[in-house]
Amino acid sequence: MNSIDNELMILNARIEELEQKKKREEERRNNPIAVLENFVALKKNAVERNSYSNNLPLARKQDQEKIVMIEPVLIVLKDLLERVSNLEQK
Repeated sequence: MNSIDNELMILNARIEELEQKKKREEERRNNPIAVLENFVALKKNAVERNSYSNNLPLARKQDQEKIVMIEPVLIVLKDLLERVSNLEQK
């Protein structure tokens, strides 16, 4: 009986994990701008905290370059989304 309970616990944990993964994937598909916002925020925090290993000196520079490239695109996308929603309301 104990092994059956353990198996059930493992299966329930796996089901929960898969449901959470599916939910994250749906959120990514439904709201790509939020995904970009999270990515930019994550990279900015990493650069600000300087949480890079001394063995990877280029990682910080690469993240800074990613922020410089992606942030303007994100701003334009937000602006376009706002304009579209304003036009839809009229």
